[in-house]
Amino acid sequence: MTTATHPHSPAHPHRNETTADRVVRVVVGLAGAVAGVILLTSAGSSAAYAWESILTLVGLVLLVTGVAGYCPLYAAVGFVPKSLRDRD
Repeated sequence: MTTATHPHSPAHPHRNETTADRVVRVVVGLAGAVAGVILLTSAGSSAAYAWESILTLVGLVLLVTGVAGYCPLYAAVGFVPKSLRDRD
């Protein structure tokens, strides 16, 4: 089943991140998630485990939002980058 799109609707109606923002999020998120997982394998204390878990989670959130092109925090505060506001 296919759905028709309105000819004036944007190509990515739920995208609220610029391409540069997405690239940075994916790179930093991937680095943070990998570093967190590597560090977790050698966590010596509960404090280290907690910080490394947080690093891993933040990395995963950045990675997912970068891939999706949608940031719930941007939406919650009503932020839309200028380059995306001008495209409509």
